Amino acid sequence: MTNLKTLILSFNEIEEIESLSSCHQLLKLDLHNNFIRKVKGLESKDKLTYLDLTYNWIDEFGESLEHLKKNCPSLKDLFMKCNPISIKRGYRTEVFDVLQNLNKLDGEDLV
Repeated sequence: MTNLKTLILSFNEIEEIESLSSCHQLLKLDLHNNFIRKVKGLESKDKLTYLDLTYNWIDEFGESLEHLKKNCPSLKDLFMKCNPISIKRGYRTEVFDVLQNLNKLDGEDLV
């Protein structure tokens, strides 16, 4: 899967993001409607521009956002609505503060 550009794994009861180390060309990753609690396992995904994590169980900012910042510097579109994290106070501000290259969060611009 070294040349894979788009990977859609929605509705698969995935609990952890794993086994993507050979996907060096990945641009779009769709993991909505799974059981993911923490964002990890995206090491060296420097070409990833789109990530959909809606309808999972992500409930904390710290580790998840830092992991994305470190490993996905090209990320422009992030979807995390319908996770426990998305109803926390300051959700949008926190995400845009950490992921400064992000253009859209949950389909909406920073404004």
